[in-house]
Amino acid sequence: MPRQESPAGQDQEGPGGREDLRLLVAVLVGLEALALLVGAVLLVVEGLGASRPVNGIGLGVIAAVIGLALAGCVRGLREGARWTRGPVMTWQLLQAGVGMPVSASNYWYYGIPILAIAVVVGFLVAGKHVIVREEDAAA
Repeated sequence: MPRQESPAGQDQEGPGGREDLRLLVAVLVGLEALALLVGAVLLVVEGLGASRPVNGIGLGVIAAVIGLALAGCVRGLREGARWTRGPVMTWQLLQAGVGMPVSASNYWYYGIPILAIAVVVGFLVAGKHVIVREEDAAA
């Protein structure tokens, strides 16, 4: 059966429903980016004072690159841009992979929030709840 197009405006979930979800996802991804950037600074500072500074500095640089990439995705998420789906979903999968074993360990109070944020953001970004804007093909 061919898919019928819905009239304009019917795909909205109500007044501000989709915008509220976009804001929620952007805030959560922004918090993840901020946590990565703070962790990167702490790792670099600790690495500079260590006897083998290469390990801390290298990990800090990697965390900073990922944090900056996620921070760049926040603007696209607010606009509903499709290009944000790939990097954000990749990070959520990695974060869930870390959060799952940590939530079953003695540090469950770190693992459960990490896993919960990954699941919520992943669900909203993977579905059609947040990412809806079509990119201009004429660009």
